[in-house]
Amino acid sequence: METSISDQLHARLVAVLGGDSNRVLVEQGPLEPYGRDFSYVEGKAPPRTVAFPKTAAEISQLLAVATSFGVPVTPRGAGLGLGTTMSVEFGIVVDCSLMDRIVSIDKETETVVVEPGVTFKTLSRVLASKGFAVSVPDAPPTASVLANHLNFGAGGYVTRHGLGPDLVVGLEVVLPDGSIVRTGTGMAMGVEFFGRYAASPIPDLTGLFLGSLGTLGVVTQLAIRIFPRPATVAHRKFGFADMAMASHAVQAVVRRQLADQVTVYSWFFLAEATARLADRIDGKPLDEASMRSLRDEVRHLPEVYAFFSIHGDQRGPQERLVELHELLTQDFEGQAMDMSADETAKCNHIAMGEPHEFSKRALLGRKGRYQGAFGNYSTYAPMSAWSALYEAWGRIGAQFGHPVTIYAKLMPRGRFSIFGFFLSYYDQDDPVDRKRIADLCRALDAATCRLGGIPAISMPGQLSQMSAYPLYLTIKRALDPHNIMRPTLAKPA
Repeated sequence: METSISDQLHARLVAVLGGDSNRVLVEQGPLEPYGRDFSYVEGKAPPRTVAFPKTAAEISQLLAVATSFGVPVTPRGAGLGLGTTMSVEFGIVVDCSLMDRIVSIDKETETVVVEPGVTFKTLSRVLASKGFAVSVPDAPPTASVLANHLNFGAGGYVTRHGLGPDLVVGLEVVLPDGSIVRTGTGMAMGVEFFGRYAASPIPDLTGLFLGSLGTLGVVTQLAIRIFPRPATVAHRKFGFADMAMASHAVQAVVRRQLADQVTVYSWFFLAEATARLADRIDGKPLDEASMRSLRDEVRHLPEVYAFFSIHGDQRGPQERLVELHELLTQDFEGQAMDMSADETAKCNHIAMGEPHEFSKRALLGRKGRYQGAFGNYSTYAPMSAWSALYEAWGRIGAQFGHPVTIYAKLMPRGRFSIFGFFLSYYDQDDPVDRKRIADLCRALDAATCRLGGIPAISMPGQLSQMSAYPLYLTIKRALDPHNIMRPTLAKPA
């Protein structure tokens, strides 16, 4: 099959972008990075071409060209999505990195409007100068603010304020037919984004695009909530005997408002465990006996541990710190643990709304052929499911030769949580090893649904089991009748 871009399509794309041929990539070398990331996702391939628009109007014209040629389109922000921004082979990637304006900051409504190319590093610096912060995720500073909020990013303020989409006020979206719409209060001519709900009987159209992964259009502006920077912050680290005890403890802490952010990890992430594991990696999947032996060597480490961050006013968080310590040690047999300088620095950065120069990959002791591989399987689960999920996932991890790299983040008041599994022990260049991790995720999917949770992003084949999927396909067909927007993600089973 011919993979080079046709002269006619190239000419049309260049014309749309003001005649600037430098904003259309066609050479194979520069296209290669657009077909790769750190994930285990199958079917990776470079696109046919990459276009770099600067305005929503240019994107509108790009989609018209794609429709006329029948070429699929993949929107892209900063390109850090783990499998969520992979291109469709022979398609067009619309790279929005040149759309990097902070459109507005409204201190009164505590709202900021950004374009897709704005990174957390850029936005956090600007907001800090004005006394505000944004909910920063465990992602590199170069991650796109817009993409992270659209795709259910769990920022540093998730325990207090919710997921990224919970903070979205409104959107500007270019639909597949080229029309440009605004949602929330911004849908009215001349009205700014300050509220998400407006103009009944029009429903909450903002929510229609959250989590859609670019299958319904290209989001060109995002309005989100921002927050005053805390005057003081403090952090504590506690270990627990098992996941059941940890789940009860952290829920009690959040419901008593003793901490503003809580994140839980399995024992494997403790430095002593990862250091010992690094010596065991020989390029083969870790068998159950090796993982059991490792756990026996570090049996003195708690099964689960958690970080608790407290944001205070000028008087400081001292009273809450005392009550936190008493609650965890007396009621839940919590073990106070020392925090490393890096752990403290990371918690400080997140609490102040500043991206930490830090990568999740650095959490995991790896070497050899596992270097560079990373994925993240995450679910939404009630707190009551933690213990059962932890046991089931541990067995599944051992079955597929992967350590128990489990973490959890609480939603406001601990009503439910993100329960996740970091995936790093595989060779992303080996198709057999990638399939091992894909099979692991399918097993996690099945266990999650059986135990009362739901996957954040379903594996292929699982979507048909969701009762709302036919409705989504109906909406997809209505908005994108030519099926140009990421067609491989939205198709009947």
